[in-house]
This record gives sequence, structure tokens and C-alpha cells, in this order.
Amino acid sequence: MKQYVRTMLLAFAAATWVLTAPSAFAGDLGGHYRGVLFKTTSEVKLPDRLTLGLRVEPTGSGQVEVRGAVRLYLGDFGSQDYVSLKTEAVSFNLITNKLTLRTSHGGDELTFVLERVAEGVFRGEIHSDLGKIGDIILGRFRLGR
Repeated sequence: MKQYVRTMLLAFAAATWVLTAPSAFAGDLGGHYRGVLFKTTSEVKLPDRLTLGLRVEPTGSGQVEVRGAVRLYLGDFGSQDYVSLKTEAVSFNLITNKLTLRTSHGGDELTFVLERVAEGVFRGEIHSDLGKIGDIILGRFRLGR
């Protein structure tokens, strides 16, 4: 009986999450993240440091739109030496906690496939037309710190 009650409570909680997801989602996913790239190939010369900015806006139809920008830092995070990449496509799956971003810069495309592993933490991979470039981990931070 306990297991049945626990299952029903979890099912209710999941249904409640789905119904209220846009407002909870907007406050939960948006923000600024700092990360490190661990390259798995020497063929691609990408910087090791990057930031990801995500902005989540309700569309008014019970859905949300996610926009983002990626910066690849050639120096430290505080430096002005970086390349900005606008995201062309962003999707987030609430069930699997997977975030996918596709960027383009000068004809080169990068795809970020990330999984939210904890509150404010993403881990995943970066891919290009050459295949997997490396592994990435990102953590939320507050600007000015």
C-alpha cells in the first residue's frame, strides 16, 4: 500500500510539474553559466573557457521561448578577448533535462548537447562537423562576482 501511495504522489507531482512548467521553467533555466571545455581532439583549436547566457520568455500560449548566447574566451573570464556565438536553435526537454543549442559563426556550426545534472549545473558535449570536440561542464554564476 505504501508503494502505491508513493507512486500516486509521484505521478501527481509530475503532472503538477508539467502543468506549471512554463513559470517554474522560466525562473529555473535562465541565467548566466560559466564552463570549461575538455577537448577530446587536437584538430580543433577552441578555447577552454566559455560562458552561456540563457533567457527564457513565456510566449503567452503556455509555452516558453529560450534564447541564448555563447562566448568562447581566449583569455580569462574577465578579459575582453572572446568570440560571441548566437544560438540559432535552442531546445530543452523537461522530461530528460536535456538542453540542445546550435550556434553558427563564420560558416562554422557548433552543437552543444547538455544535460542538467543538478540545480544550475549542466554537463555534456560539443560537436562540430568533424564530430565530437570535447566534454563540457557549466555552472550558474551571478554577474559581477
